[in-house]
Amino acid sequence: MSDSGLVRLRAAILASERHQAMLAAYEDRYEFARHALSLAVALDIPVEASELAGAVQPDPVGIGRWADVALTEAVPQRGWLPVGLVPGTTSLQVDWVHFGDQPLREPFFEDSVRIAMRRPINLFARHRTTLAGLRSAVLANASAPPAGFVFHMSRCGSTLAAQMFASDPQTIAVSEAQPLDQVLQLAARNPAAAPMLVRDMVAALCQIRDDRSTRAVIKLDSWHTLALPLFRQVFPEVPWVFLYREPVEVLASQLYQRGIQTVPEYLSPELFGLSRDDALEPEDYCARVLGRTCEAALQFPEGGLVVNYRELPDAVFSRIAPHFGIDVTQEMRAAMTDVAAQDAKRPSIPFDPQQPEKRKLMTAELRAIATRRLAPVYRELEARNTASAI
Repeated sequence: MSDSGLVRLRAAILASERHQAMLAAYEDRYEFARHALSLAVALDIPVEASELAGAVQPDPVGIGRWADVALTEAVPQRGWLPVGLVPGTTSLQVDWVHFGDQPLREPFFEDSVRIAMRRPINLFARHRTTLAGLRSAVLANASAPPAGFVFHMSRCGSTLAAQMFASDPQTIAVSEAQPLDQVLQLAARNPAAAPMLVRDMVAALCQIRDDRSTRAVIKLDSWHTLALPLFRQVFPEVPWVFLYREPVEVLASQLYQRGIQTVPEYLSPELFGLSRDDALEPEDYCARVLGRTCEAALQFPEGGLVVNYRELPDAVFSRIAPHFGIDVTQEMRAAMTDVAAQDAKRPSIPFDPQQPEKRKLMTAELRAIATRRLAPVYRELEARNTASAI
């Protein structure tokens, strides 16, 4: 078989939702190859069995995801979700992965991507479009409307809240999706294009891929709170929540394992109104980033609800879900309660509220930094929380 045979078969699959649905049903690569070969024969495309089987070799470390992929003209149809933006020769391009009707149940969107990438259809039929393909996909496929956005200070229960919503079959829960993060970083450099890009990316991520989904809950990364004005511009009627926590506890967690927003080499200090000189002391820099994040939530009260970590998980039932217009049934509550008993980031183990390894970092010096940098904004959040509960 020549490479042209593989190229033609991939193009035929990407152009037909029926072919995609048929082949996506096979998780075993040999079964996939056998049925893909039958499809090639039916389409009169010259393909040899051995070479087709070689095209779906396992990729356990995910190297193939970063390989060059040719642009495809086919519009991503039902079942394909955007997983990242990549630089093209003239403009940005969008990588797509076929999820079929599989729900996003993992703690983070990237976890779901890694699982989907193991499926033979994604090993064989890589899908990459121009940025215009994102708009085309949104127009071609129905999406669940956002019921609410979850912003947060970081390390304060946002993953738990997202996992609880993900346990509901009617709710699409998108948790810190990399392509949305990339769009927001672009927005900081190109505000004029930001509204449509954000609207389209949210719609594409919230695509309805089964017959049960009726709404979506989108959990953002912590630094995305800085983009609250943009979200209110694009989604003025969609409610949002901001989760926060005792500052020294968040600081200790960040120093134990720092998020990218607290590492200036990964996320520019300028985004937080800081400079490189402010980043010389890690503890102080982390505190200042957390402070800017909380201030962003306080500066934009419309449609927002602030919730303290100590109120979880009950606040998901009593405050957050009602704020999002979601009626929690007894069945939903039972499923959410089961989820809340597990560690949100590592669902296979029970949750340990003590977290002794992080508490060791709560030194007198760290408490002093937390008091100096974060006590005022924490008091403001507590005051707003109290006022909204009255």
